[in-house]
Amino acid sequence: MTAVLIATDGSSTAERAVQIGADIAKSRHMDVILLAVIDKKPIPNQIRAMAEAEHMVARPQAATDTHLANIPSWMMADIHAAAQADEDFEIRQAIANLSVKRARTILSEQKITPTSELIHEGEPDEVILDVANSEKVEMIVMGTRGLGTLKSLVIGSTSRHVAEHAPCSCIIVT
Repeated sequence: MTAVLIATDGSSTAERAVQIGADIAKSRHMDVILLAVIDKKPIPNQIRAMAEAEHMVARPQAATDTHLANIPSWMMADIHAAAQADEDFEIRQAIANLSVKRARTILSEQKITPTSELIHEGEPDEVILDVANSEKVEMIVMGTRGLGTLKSLVIGSTSRHVAEHAPCSCIIVT
């Protein structure tokens, strides 16, 4: 059986893409593969604050803990950077999990059960293309604007890169 790959990041356009992907899968009797990607970009402060408010991650511990008291001050910046990277990954992983869960709910409303629910780490465009190739999907459905940064408007978006390099049909939802 053929499959449609639906990439989601929890954004409103991604949720519309899930709905459209569900409609296509249902009408063409296709399997559905859900994919969320955990990228390595820094988390904007607004998303970090939201994640802490929603208890997706624990609030950062104060740097005055006794176990840090004997660490030289010149090392503290690296320690804080490492802690920030760990927290960013935890937030991105929570967002990916919630994105897949929300997509699964949208699909279940259409009485569709995904054959796979994948969460991978990496550059979103590369991961989407890798999964499309390895799963030999017939179609990719994804949103045009995700949770990315303003930078994507200047240097090219994930959806544009995927559409240009996809091994199959690609539907970009706005």
